[in-house]
Amino acid sequence: MVTTRDKLGLLVALVGVAALLWFGLQHFNATGAATPSPPPPIPTAGQRGAVISYLKHLERIDAPVESRERHGGVVLHHELANPGAMSATAHQQIEAIASAYGGGARQVRHVHPAAGFEQAQQLLAKTYDDQAILYHSILQLSNGKTVQSDPNAVLDELTRINNALGAFNHDLTACRAAFRESTATAGVPYPAWVAALINHATGKSSAP
Repeated sequence: MVTTRDKLGLLVALVGVAALLWFGLQHFNATGAATPSPPPPIPTAGQRGAVISYLKHLERIDAPVESRERHGGVVLHHELANPGAMSATAHQQIEAIASAYGGGARQVRHVHPAAGFEQAQQLLAKTYDDQAILYHSILQLSNGKTVQSDPNAVLDELTRINNALGAFNHDLTACRAAFRESTATAGVPYPAWVAALINHATGKSSAP
């Protein structure tokens, strides 16, 4: 005959077993979590050299894009500071800048990324695309529409420019951070051209 005392004893035993199992699982998980992961392998001289060559390749793509931005940006800023229709010269300059960024994005995407630089390279191409979109949006805004003649169209273009600027700032920041992390892992210096990427466009004299 099973008494109340027996039932209580069985219950206490079950609770004890459950507590031991719980403690064992917690101890196992804690031990597993505390196990240090092995350090990443130190890049060899050959691997570092390959990464440096890869970064130089990207720099050669970036150089003419930055040059076009610097030369055309002066005209653009002058035009935007003055009311009225944009001159044909400024229009051509902006088209050339947008084309340079679009072409730069395509060239970057055709480069075989070095190991560990896949995301950084994608962000570089995306940042170029953002700038191309921004300049095309400026051209749309300057095609003769005014708030009086077509308020909805002007508002749409201003919204498009604002969105393009937001995407550009986000992707540029992420691009620099990705290159900083990847170069640190690869054991090579963070490139100055990445640190100064599109500074003229952002109006910054130095990069973060």
